[in-house]
Amino acid sequence: MKHIIETIKSLINNLSLKEAFGLLSVLITILAILASLTSGSFRLVDTQLENARTQKFLDGVKKELSDTRNDIRYLRLEMKSLEEIKDSKLLATAFANYRIKEAHDSLNKRFSKIEYLLNQDIEKSLEIPILRKDLEHFNEINESEISHIKSDIDKTNTLILSSLFAIAVGVFTQFLSKKNRKSSI
Repeated sequence: MKHIIETIKSLINNLSLKEAFGLLSVLITILAILASLTSGSFRLVDTQLENARTQKFLDGVKKELSDTRNDIRYLRLEMKSLEEIKDSKLLATAFANYRIKEAHDSLNKRFSKIEYLLNQDIEKSLEIPILRKDLEHFNEINESEISHIKSDIDKTNTLILSSLFAIAVGVFTQFLSKKNRKSSI
């Protein structure tokens, strides 16, 4: 780049003033064209990015619109099937059948889970009830021990209070006997 600038300087030095201005105007024109092309390509890249964002947004809107249309179609089919059931007894029966089917499906799922657990490891499936019984037994023993400890604490408190009362009576008796001795002297 430095070599190019030096070459241009030497050309300008060898040219007349009019030729130098002509060459300078050609160079400025070339720079202006390059600047406008660069600016245009930046605008083109910005436009392409904006178009890509817009297309992505439009794809999302199209998907939502498609999902909404499918939901509307499903609701229309359901409404048609409900319109076909005109008699209230048929409607009640259909509703009862639907609830029975839901309950049946729910029970089947639960049964499948239990069956899966039992088939996986019989020892583990049998450990849970045994552990529950052990836990209940330990809770009963623990509650029994807690009640014994509480009764022992109550007995100890009663003993301490009785001892303190006896000491207080003894001190009070000593105080009265000393006072009686002083008054008799």
